[in-house]
Amino acid sequence: MSLQPVGAGEVPAETARVARAAFPKGSLAIRIRDELGVLFTDEQFAGLFPARGKPAWSPGRLALVSVLQFVEGLPDRQAADAVRARVDWKYALNLELTDPGFDHSVLSEFRDRLVAAGGGRELFDRVLGAARDAGLLRSGGRSRTDATHVPTSIRSLKRLEFVIETVRSALNALAAAAPEWLSTRALPDWFDAETCEPDIPNLLTDVTTTVSTAADDRMIPVVHARLAEQELLPGEHWADGGSSTPLLCLLLPASTASPCTAP
Repeated sequence: MSLQPVGAGEVPAETARVARAAFPKGSLAIRIRDELGVLFTDEQFAGLFPARGKPAWSPGRLALVSVLQFVEGLPDRQAADAVRARVDWKYALNLELTDPGFDHSVLSEFRDRLVAAGGGRELFDRVLGAARDAGLLRSGGRSRTDATHVPTSIRSLKRLEFVIETVRSALNALAAAAPEWLSTRALPDWFDAETCEPDIPNLLTDVTTTVSTAADDRMIPVVHARLAEQELLPGEHWADGGSSTPLLCLLLPASTASPCTAP
């Protein structure tokens, strides 16, 4: 597959008209395009493709599809179907309404190329940069670090933690089935995430894969080093000690760039 770059361009007029009519209040995909602009261009991925061969589907668009796919938790086949069928995705991708999209296998091929070239971090940093430029992310605020939840057959949970996870699952179901009802009853603290400023969206600012024995608080220097490169160091950073039992953690000024300790 060869790369023949396609310009970013504007959203086709008919696609924009239908998307606005179908989503008068917008959707996540529409807001991403409107607020962050064109996140990825084909030229960014020139090193992943040879100069000759059958033309590849736009890698810049595949990168955005991968982001939308992750956010919505879709498998490859459903993500490819969304590109073909959903007008809000076509809006975000600057596609004509009649664009047929691609076969779902293209997504795994694109990820293979990206992993082989170590390009995952570049995609992540590009999203962070766009969010920063749009004023959705800034340095000096508050953030927290939490380990990714990876189900394993050897993890042992206490009875209370089973209750907590059951409540979490019920709330997720309520958020999908009755979001307006839930929003009138949910406390603001329920929605704390990775960045914790009250006036801007909560955004992931770093992703680090570690062995299971590495506690969150021990990774703070690594996280801060990368955030410093992006000029996104928080003013306060919360982390825990990695225990399966929830622990409060000491508040850490980010300027110290050292691990915090659970009391």
